[in-house]
Amino acid sequence: MLIDFHTHAFPEKIAAKAIGSLEASSSTQAAIEGTYPALLSSMERNGVDFSVVLPIVTRPAQTKSILHFAGELQKIPGLIPFGSVHPLSKDVRGDIRAIKRLGLRGVKFHPDFQDVFLDDIETIRAMSLAAEEGLPIVIHAGADISYPDVHHSTPKRLLNVLRELKGATIVCAHTGGWRYWDDVEDLLMGQDLYIDTSYTYGWCQKEQMARIIRNWDPDKVLFGTDSPWVNQGEAVKQLYELQLPAELYDKIFYKNALRLLGMKE
Repeated sequence: MLIDFHTHAFPEKIAAKAIGSLEASSSTQAAIEGTYPALLSSMERNGVDFSVVLPIVTRPAQTKSILHFAGELQKIPGLIPFGSVHPLSKDVRGDIRAIKRLGLRGVKFHPDFQDVFLDDIETIRAMSLAAEEGLPIVIHAGADISYPDVHHSTPKRLLNVLRELKGATIVCAHTGGWRYWDDVEDLLMGQDLYIDTSYTYGWCQKEQMARIIRNWDPDKVLFGTDSPWVNQGEAVKQLYELQLPAELYDKIFYKNALRLLGMKE
C-alpha cells in the first residue's frame, strides 16, 4: 500500500490560472495539472492507493467554497481531503465545526499564504480549536519558495506554539521545515510531532534528509510529495535512494498514515 499524505488539487475551472500564478511566483514548473482528475491519473500510474488533499483558505471569504470543494472530493475513491480555516476568520469555531461536520479528516494551515505567523495568538487559537475537535493539523513548515523574504512558519515559532498547545496532533510538512533543516535537527528533534517528506529531496542534502528521518520517531514519519509540484513516482524512488532501514519504509509509506487517519489496512 502507498499513501501520499501531502497533495493539492484545485477546482477544474480555476486550476490552470492557480497553477500558472504559483509557477510564476515560485519560478518552478508543476509536474502535472493541478486538477483532481490529473491527481487520480498520477495515482494510477504510480501505484498510489490514497492521496491526502490539502486545500488552503488564503482569505476568510474563501472558506465556504473551499470546504464545499473538499466535501465533493471526499466522495471520490482514493482521495482523503482535509479542510482549511483562516485564523482571522470571524467564526473560526464555526469553520472548524463545519470541517468536522463534513467528515473531513483534518485541517491545513499555511501561514505564508494566509499572511499570519504560526505563533500569532489567532493561529494558535485556531489550531487549539481544531485539536479540541480531534482533528489532525498539517502545517506548512519552514520557508516557502514563493515567499523568499518573510518566513511565517519557522521551527522557532513552532516551539512557541508547542508551549501553548498540548496534546494536538501536528504534522510538519517538508521534513519539519523547508530550508530550515538545521533548526529542525537542533530544535524539533524529540518533540511530539509528525513530519512528512514532501518537497525535500533535491533541496536538502540527502545525508541530512536521511539523518532527520532516521532520528525521528519512526511512528511519526509520513510519505508526502506536494503533488502537483513533485511527481509521485519519482518521490518514491527518491525516498528509496536514502537507503533507510527496510522496516521503516512500510511505516513511512502507509502504516503511520493509516493509524493517524484511523483507517484499517
